[in-house]
Amino acid sequence: MTDRVYHLAARARPGAPRLDERPIAPRLWAGLRGALPPPLIAVVMPNHVHVVVELLDPRLARARLARTLGHVTRLVGSRRTMWEPITIGKPIAGVDKRDRPATRRLVE
Repeated sequence: MTDRVYHLAARARPGAPRLDERPIAPRLWAGLRGALPPPLIAVVMPNHVHVVVELLDPRLARARLARTLGHVTRLVGSRRTMWEPITIGKPIAGVDKRDRPATRRLVE
């Protein structure tokens, strides 16, 4: 089985605190870096996260992302989940990572 490129997305439920501000943003970034292989693209928006990454098993990556999001939920002191279900897109076909300007900046 070869690595494929997948897009994972997680959206916070309405009323959740902003993800792109302190104290959440630094912890979220650290969690993403520790939980997943180096992403080709990672974006933290005010209410959702996008990660494009090479994976062997997207279900394992989804579980690791869910664990990271659970840590964020505990950080803000929420007693219920602040996340909608994590989505995993179909494998992205025809991606040549070396030719992507954003990827070059992440790797250099």
